[in-house]
Amino acid sequence: MPAWKDEIHEAFREGIQFHFLTHPIGVLGPEFVTGIECQLQRPGDFDLSGRRRPVPIEESEYEESQFVLDADVLIAAIGQAPELRGSRMMPNSPMMVKGI
Repeated sequence: MPAWKDEIHEAFREGIQFHFLTHPIGVLGPEFVTGIECQLQRPGDFDLSGRRRPVPIEESEYEESQFVLDADVLIAAIGQAPELRGSRMMPNSPMMVKGI
């Protein structure tokens, strides 16, 4: 998980639950988010960078290889810095109000 050690420590301290080797495969809910469907993964073969690539666990390998996390909010967060392109189109957003 790409994150700074302090961020991970603080998340654990705040009660955040991590689900490692888990791949989100679907968002549930007709109009609003009600859950996230997930697929368990296992480390696969090494790639050219030396990293083991995750591969889906099949039902036969593990009793429940898919599960649903209940959720009412979904925040797509990838990376360590905000993506600000397009933020000028939202002049009243908290990001613009705080001057980021």
